[in-house]
Amino acid sequence: MPRLISVRDFRQRMKEILGNEEVIVTRDGVPVARVVPLDPVERFAMFLEGVRKSFEEAGLDDTEIQVMYRKARGKAS
Repeated sequence: MPRLISVRDFRQRMKEILGNEEVIVTRDGVPVARVVPLDPVERFAMFLEGVRKSFEEAGLDDTEIQVMYRKARGKAS
């Protein structure tokens, strides 16, 4: 069962709660929201999407990205 936490406590402790545990946020003792951490697969997928968008905005294609990756890994070709 998720832990109940007031809006006030949630705001004060948000950094330590987010990503670590599921909580039910209450206002005046009434549940108003459920905060659930992303599972590792969702988290990684969102990260990759952000990276993909950054490369796209920079105008890099797959070949250029592969060259950059190989250089970074010390395997320039």
